[in-house]
Amino acid sequence: MIVDEAHNNRTRTLRNLHPACLIELTATPAKDSNVLYHVGALALQREDMIKLPIVLMEHPTGWKDAVATPSSQR
Repeated sequence: MIVDEAHNNRTRTLRNLHPACLIELTATPAKDSNVLYHVGALALQREDMIKLPIVLMEHPTGWKDAVATPSSQR
């Protein structure tokens, strides 16, 4: 079984499937992960999979508004 965003899929349901092999893909591996291959940002940029530089800025009205869903902003 191949699981994308594996850091979000540590569930009982996944364990109950008893896969013979589990390949987990994630950009944010957990501390105890067995990382077999790592790709750096520059390699991803060369393949047009990421745009550098990554620029982050604070939301002008605070973090709660940044993560709010449109219905909760009314």
